[in-house]
Amino acid sequence: MIMKYRIAILPSAKVSKKAGKLAKQFSRKFPSYFAVDNQKLLPHVTLLVVDMSANKRSAMLADLGRLLGKQQSLSLSVAKFDSFLGGWFALKIDNSVRLTNLRLRLARKLKKYGTIKQKSFRPHITLTKFKQAEDAKIAQKMMTSPSIKFDMDTIGVCLSNKYGQVYKIIKKFKLKS
Repeated sequence: MIMKYRIAILPSAKVSKKAGKLAKQFSRKFPSYFAVDNQKLLPHVTLLVVDMSANKRSAMLADLGRLLGKQQSLSLSVAKFDSFLGGWFALKIDNSVRLTNLRLRLARKLKKYGTIKQKSFRPHITLTKFKQAEDAKIAQKMMTSPSIKFDMDTIGVCLSNKYGQVYKIIKKFKLKS
């Protein structure tokens, strides 16, 4: 059976709580399909998605462990609120050369297990998806973007729903401090 595995940065508890709070605020103001809540849907920054056979999972996790065991944590910061076509609303993460290089190393390592699905990279933490696409642009102008800085010190292999929202973390990898 082919499974979709999401390799994602798992923000700290403080950042996750802030994302959940913001998602709740905005989804109360505008009808939405979902809101990140830290219980059923978990905040994350997708690095890439790989479609692969479930029976390759153990080998993939072992390979990831070797690669990420050498990886230093990175400092990340939220740049602003961001909206995407179709009503998506998120916290935009400043991209960096180190973050992009990590993604490339992950893609090179994981392509032998299956198909890498996420080719482009626009790092963000999705908060919600509004039912009316124009609400995302309105919401973006409603509030000053939060200034959030955090260390990326945990990467997870996750399962996600049809909206790409993480509902289960299969394995966490702690990065070097």
